[in-house]
Amino acid sequence: MMEKNNSSAYGRMVKKRIAIIVPTLQNGGAERVAGLLSKELSRFYKVFLLVNDASQRVYTYEGTLICLQEIQKQNNISYCEALSRVKEEQGIDVSISFLAYYNFANIRTRGKDKIIISERNAQSRFEPRARYIDRIEKEYYGFADVIVACSEGVKYNLSSEYGIKQRLIHTIYNYVEQSSIRDMSGAGIDDDIASWLNGADFFLNIGRLHPQKQQGRLIRQFALFHETDRNNMKLVIIGSGILEEKLKEMIREYCMQDYILLVPYLNNPFPYIRESKCVILSSHHEGLPNVLLEAMTIGRPIIAIDCLAGPRELLDDEGDYSLPISDNKVCKRGVLVPDADTDDSGKTEFLARAMKWILTNEEKCDQFVNAQLLYMSHYDNKRITEEWIELIEATERKDNYIPERENRLLSNADQIYIYGAGKRGKSIFNRLNDKYNITAFIVSDGQDSASYENEIPIKQLSDVNVADDNTVVILGVGALYADEVVKQLEEHRVKNLIILGD
Repeated sequence: MMEKNNSSAYGRMVKKRIAIIVPTLQNGGAERVAGLLSKELSRFYKVFLLVNDASQRVYTYEGTLICLQEIQKQNNISYCEALSRVKEEQGIDVSISFLAYYNFANIRTRGKDKIIISERNAQSRFEPRARYIDRIEKEYYGFADVIVACSEGVKYNLSSEYGIKQRLIHTIYNYVEQSSIRDMSGAGIDDDIASWLNGADFFLNIGRLHPQKQQGRLIRQFALFHETDRNNMKLVIIGSGILEEKLKEMIREYCMQDYILLVPYLNNPFPYIRESKCVILSSHHEGLPNVLLEAMTIGRPIIAIDCLAGPRELLDDEGDYSLPISDNKVCKRGVLVPDADTDDSGKTEFLARAMKWILTNEEKCDQFVNAQLLYMSHYDNKRITEEWIELIEATERKDNYIPERENRLLSNADQIYIYGAGKRGKSIFNRLNDKYNITAFIVSDGQDSASYENEIPIKQLSDVNVADDNTVVILGVGALYADEVVKQLEEHRVKNLIILGD
């Protein structure tokens, strides 16, 4: 660790200019961490917060806020061009980015800056799998100077699924504003929700109503729990999202309207954590679930699916994710439950059994709470800031650049194709044609193929061999279509794919 009282070291740090790159300051775990990081680092560095959209700001920040979208519109340039311009104009020494595409843009726009990227989730667990993001992580993450994972599970995922060397990855946990959480938890529950509860104990789930969070499984398992353990226990799910109507229909289907309540997103869910019998995390994948850290800050029993990643680290100090559990596990600070698809259909009852266990093991639940509060007493935001500073200071800047790799590929290629013959594909052609011999444009099978105005042919994907070692394909579509295009190219076993960024 760095020396805490070394004023000369702090003096050197003040000279550094740090860019923190994130899409917005609206609701989102990455945005929240970026805002807190800007506040912490502003005490030692000159911080610039570079956002794509500055129109709405939920999270507070410190430093100079720069909206890249405005620069794009004013100068009719791409996001990457705007980011590169700001880095150069502001003399950025270190660039820290959050979320996959912004990590990619940060890497692509390397100038004289060190590149630190942060991964917040186990990307390989997304369903359907994001092929475009997969390709970015496999092909480009290795060009960063260092990768910050928010948990050991995310580090494991980057290494095992994307082949990234572990020595490149450094784990730093999320900030937790414990005093604020405790203060806010003292507020009361809304009157209408208190009236619905009517004095009953309740389990609590907090999260977007999204397939990732698996609230459908939770509803099914709560219904099973209720069948075999008839009592007045209820379930409150706090969150908004695309599955709201589907989940409401499930509640009606299981006749659970009197026992399960969906509550839209709340700015202050902490009173509900304090009043709950148990907090349940039902997610299929996470990074480091903030809701578990918040529950442990307040001190509540926890049931968590053993997803990749985070719960087993927080509940049992276990960072080895190579062997998933096959049955419920009572840990130091809560209960882990297997991530079993059979719980969706009711063939197994891991979650339902865990709910029953919580209600029948009050003494053990008290031990959970005591262990949680002890754990959080050592969970120190100051130490987390010191880890970020140490990383910024100790990281060595690499000399390897993406353009050099891509230039070698293109210079040695026998065939160069641009996938996409629209505006973006043509723009790439105009930019590269003077330097490289573009063979053809590629379009999806079934699309019309004709000669381009410069007599460059347009071919269907099935008519070309993208799997050849000496063939390079340049992605010439925007992010909206990129995932489907990358999927098609991978089905044709594309060998060399270049993504230039928007």
